[in-house]
Amino acid sequence: LEGWTLRGCLLAAGLPSLTYLVQNYCVQVAYQRLDSVVFNVLNQTKAPFTALFSWLIVGRKQSGIQCLALGLVTLGGVLVSLAPAASAEAAARAAAAA
Repeated sequence: LEGWTLRGCLLAAGLPSLTYLVQNYCVQVAYQRLDSVVFNVLNQTKAPFTALFSWLIVGRKQSGIQCLALGLVTLGGVLVSLAPAASAEAAARAAAAA
């Protein structure tokens, strides 16, 4: 703990804290204003965008297997988000036709 000061700790934690504050505010606004499917699909893109910006800003590359896993996880999340919307849309069409 030697060398640590309150000012240094606040400076080190300040930028990530502000980033999370802005992110959470944007998530709440998006949740209120977007359709649930659109919100869920956009929410599933956090991991690929984090990997992309990690590569662009920091220069940290992912291996091929990591990229494949990231793509599969994102695809799975998108498919899970789209499935309830498709069934709800089909039910609405059936109810309108009856």
